[in-house]
Amino acid sequence: EEAKKQAAAEEAKQKAAEEAKKKAAAEEGKKKAAAEAARKAAEDKKAQALAELLSDSTERQQALAENQGSQTSGKYDDLIVSLVSQQWRRPPSARNGMSVEVLIQMLPDGTITNARVTRSSGDASFDNSAVAAVRSVGRIPELRQVDRATFDSQYRQRRMIFKPEDLDL
Repeated sequence: EEAKKQAAAEEAKQKAAEEAKKKAAAEEGKKKAAAEAARKAAEDKKAQALAELLSDSTERQQALAENQGSQTSGKYDDLIVSLVSQQWRRPPSARNGMSVEVLIQMLPDGTITNARVTRSSGDASFDNSAVAAVRSVGRIPELRQVDRATFDSQYRQRRMIFKPEDLDL
C-alpha cells in the first residue's frame, strides 16, 4: 500500500511536472507570439512613419523648389532689367504712356540670340532703341547657373516691356 501511495505520488508529480511544462510551453508560445506581433506592429509603424516622412518630404521639397525657383527667377529678372536698363538710351520721342514689348531669345549660356518687337509702341525710334538695348547686352553669363528646366521654361524666350518712365519684365 505504501508503494502504491508512492507510485501515485510519483505519478502525480510527473503529471504536475508535465502540466507545468505544458503551461510553460504555452506561456512561452504566447510570449513569442506577442513579441512577434509587437515587432510586426513596430515595423509597420516605422514603415508608415517613413512613408509619411517621404511623402511629406516630397511635398516640402516641391514647395521649397517652387519658392527657390521664384526667388531665383526674381534674382535673374532683376539682373536682366538692370543690364538692359544700363544699355537703354531713351530716344527724345519717348513719351509717358508709351510701351513696347520685346521678345528676347537666349541660349543656356546666357547669350542673347535675338530680340524683336512683339507689340509696337507706334514710334519706330522708341521700338528700335529697346531692341538695341537688349542686343547690346549680348550675354548674361549668370544665366548659366540656372538649371536647364527653369531656363527652358522661363528664360529661353523672355518678354520685356519698355516704358519711358520705367522698365518692366
